[in-house]
Amino acid sequence: MTAFDPNLRTPVGGRGYVLLCVRGEATEIPAVVAALRDRWNVDALLLDPTRFPNEEFLSIEYDREGASRTNWARGPLESEPILSVWQGIFVGAGLPAMEPGVRETCVAASEIAIVGFLENLQVFQLDPFWKKSRADNKPHQLGVAQRLGLDVPKTLITNDAAAVRAFAKQCGSMVTKALLQEVPTGPVDDAERSVFFTTEMTADALENLDGLELCPMIFQERIENRFDVRVTIVGNRIFSVAAEAGARGGNNLDWRRQAYTLDRIPRWSAYELPDGIGAKLLKMLDRFGLNYGAVDLIVTQEGRHVFLELNPSASFAFLGPSHTETIAGAIADVLVDPSARRVPDENA
Repeated sequence: MTAFDPNLRTPVGGRGYVLLCVRGEATEIPAVVAALRDRWNVDALLLDPTRFPNEEFLSIEYDREGASRTNWARGPLESEPILSVWQGIFVGAGLPAMEPGVRETCVAASEIAIVGFLENLQVFQLDPFWKKSRADNKPHQLGVAQRLGLDVPKTLITNDAAAVRAFAKQCGSMVTKALLQEVPTGPVDDAERSVFFTTEMTADALENLDGLELCPMIFQERIENRFDVRVTIVGNRIFSVAAEAGARGGNNLDWRRQAYTLDRIPRWSAYELPDGIGAKLLKMLDRFGLNYGAVDLIVTQEGRHVFLELNPSASFAFLGPSHTETIAGAIADVLVDPSARRVPDENA
């Protein structure tokens, strides 16, 4: 892998680069880079969007003759040597604390600029920003899952405290989730970013719903599960793994707590999905026009497979070295080989 160098013009194998526009510290990068080289003799070029705007410069120029030019880090970046883009855009991580609203505006403007830059490359993207944004909408996901015949938990999405209390009487035991993770308003350290995990709604929590009217949340029936299933879809391939519910530790309702603590990551084993579940999940990605996505399911004591959510920018290194290598290889195939893509290249 190579960081951007304005003078770099000879890709490995002479075929071109795969542009990695992802967080430079993402733990999946080494596996994807190795797969690109080993399977396709293709090099990767890394542009870290978290360094933009305050640590890197981006300029997009259009002239009257119909030409356009892009400079990143004050060097030209032309579309010709770029074969495809693997992107996960998170900008403004290093911005300083600012007055309310100012930082959010800087982040939004930076996001618009970098998305426009990627779209102008006119190459295959895994996956286009706009498609991922649409797919990341949790209420829409649940509606699509329901229409496809997937089992979903009884769910309420609301900012009405009275509705929550009435829903709790229907459900008995209930959990809550965020529609959106906390938006940082100051300098961010990824390792310390606040994450709202799935949380049990206690009697005290039901009484104290102050502030809900300002921010809608997800409320769902609590489903006792036998184990968790993570399904990662890459192009036409499905990778399914499972972790026993006990891997969560105690009464922990969200295995992601362990994923954020490296010494307590659940152990994932290969798992075969029942007939029909995988086909429905593929249809879900088709609905959103995605070549990549990870779906979280829980399997109940009775064997029901219940859909929880789709993550169109999901990590996978926490699944362990063997699963990571396999998924990285599939990603490399989709980035280089059009025949490996479930959703065709819009720019072809």
